[in-house]
Amino acid sequence: MVGSVSIRGAEFSERREATISRAFGNVLEIGAGRGANFDLLPAMVDWRGTEPDQRNIRRLEHRARRAGHFAPILNARAENLPVPDASVDTVLGTFVFCSVDDVAAVLHEVQRVLAPGGRLLLIDYVGAQPGTRARTVQRALTPWSVKFMRGCRLDRDIRDDLASSDFPLVSTNELQVRSWPLPDMPVLFFEGHKTTPS
Repeated sequence: MVGSVSIRGAEFSERREATISRAFGNVLEIGAGRGANFDLLPAMVDWRGTEPDQRNIRRLEHRARRAGHFAPILNARAENLPVPDASVDTVLGTFVFCSVDDVAAVLHEVQRVLAPGGRLLLIDYVGAQPGTRARTVQRALTPWSVKFMRGCRLDRDIRDDLASSDFPLVSTNELQVRSWPLPDMPVLFFEGHKTTPS
């Protein structure tokens, strides 16, 4: 389902928690940053994380251990995951696809590492509709966000990449997150599953 519902910060947090709570089994979080999602993961998952920025790894390892996750952090970009084929039940990415170099390559890697029936859980910025004030603001802010938000392009549109990927759509919600004094900004909540061979 795609919509244009406008939500506030508390509602966004609830949606984020509901999405991340769908993780199960062996979880690979791409671009885990400083570990902002640990408190939202289900208790019984086996978490591993990738992080391309060497400066974040020590803090991420510390937070992972405090959350009960002891696997070494993988210093890797999402386009080249050092993970065996079909070894992961859930791939989690929050505000990562806006900053990768090649969205299609990342989706291909996600397909490769997911086991049949595995889930991709994705929360990310997407480009606002052309001609809107939000789109104008996104384009104006993107040079700043690339520099100060770990390469994130606020105006990147990943909808077509997801639509042309091999993930059967389970659910997608596009919500307008209130960001006063800026216009409401679109954020995509996406869940796709890797098909099980018949």
